[in-house]
Amino acid sequence: MTPPDRAKAGCIFCGATNRELTKEHAWSDWLVDVFREFKASTYYRDTGSMESWVTKSFTATVRVVCEQCNNTWMSEIDNAAKPLLIPMVRPGAPLGLNSYQQRDVARWAFLRAIILQYTGNQRVVPQSHVTEFFTKRRPPMQTVIRIAAYSQPYTLTSYRAGGGGWDDYRSGEFYIITETVGTLAFHIFGHTRSDQIDINFGPLEPALMKIWPAGGLIAWPPKIGLDDQGVDALHNSFPANWTPAAQVVRDRGLTDAIRRHRRG
Repeated sequence: MTPPDRAKAGCIFCGATNRELTKEHAWSDWLVDVFREFKASTYYRDTGSMESWVTKSFTATVRVVCEQCNNTWMSEIDNAAKPLLIPMVRPGAPLGLNSYQQRDVARWAFLRAIILQYTGNQRVVPQSHVTEFFTKRRPPMQTVIRIAAYSQPYTLTSYRAGGGGWDDYRSGEFYIITETVGTLAFHIFGHTRSDQIDINFGPLEPALMKIWPAGGLIAWPPKIGLDDQGVDALHNSFPANWTPAAQVVRDRGLTDAIRRHRRG
């Protein structure tokens, strides 16, 4: 699932090779104003060995999208989600999200998930889903996105991704991506099978709210929040019918790597 060499490739969305690739922020740059007290943050990158460095918060960029995509539909997705996300990433007054607003938040989360892949070496979102997102301007229909309240954030943001193939009698690929920013956590589950599949989260279910496919009105925040352990359990939740071999292909995840790095 790793794309071709970025130096030779075009925009990851439209595929254009005749336009200059721009620096796209891994996390939306308006978050700088939301977290003004965080002048600098420690960033982590796992490229076979753990690396860390301190720099200005929310300034990390990747050069994978063209100027036209960046300044048109991508900007529209960012601007539509911004007023909804600001009171969600920091503790604030309760709010309700209708189906259109859920879609706007889900689009932002999926866009960030695609971009954040390029801060490391692993790509888990199939190109078919990247293409569907680009052409339809919404997450793929074979994707389920949930949100949760992250009650004990140990870092300003985190990103984890994993995926692989099904067992012998199933076709297609699957992926799980978990993102946290401030007090907001996202869980993204997608697959390329033709039928609809979802995850049973068991005891975690009361803490989760499905925003894609969008449904009726939901109230934020949920009554139950997730701590670090809860987010770990969220990312590692797999349906019982997935084989152990499929689970092994999960990425180690930045949260685990951060802990190992700090202990070392």
